[in-house]
Amino acid sequence: MIGIYNTKYSPSCNKITHNAQTSTETFTEPPSPPMNGATLQHYNVRRNLFINVTPENDGTVTVDVISPKNHEILEHHSINPTDVQPSNASLIEMLALDQYLVSQGESENVLANYISILYENEDLNERANHLEELKYSAD
Repeated sequence: MIGIYNTKYSPSCNKITHNAQTSTETFTEPPSPPMNGATLQHYNVRRNLFINVTPENDGTVTVDVISPKNHEILEHHSINPTDVQPSNASLIEMLALDQYLVSQGESENVLANYISILYENEDLNERANHLEELKYSAD
């Protein structure tokens, strides 16, 4: 279900290296789309997508899934982070919750990359028990 990779990003050459258990893969990150106020922009190597996460003034969090080819928004989500249940949430919802907690000063900006790597082979909207998976992977 879950593929865990060691990830290195080299900003000087826009290269991302995944070191799986048996092989190393290097990808060149395409040019980034505009952030448009996003507090997190994540390039998902496996899906070849950018994800922009933006906390809004009304308390919601906007998550845009963006094509690297033409920077077209493929999916647009407006999420109320107080409704997210980590025991049954999608990756999109967990990224929104994480950035909401960061914007409120209740979390550091480290969980988003960990969640994205942990679930990089799962569907963006597939629901999972993230609390259980995070606990399992931390052990």
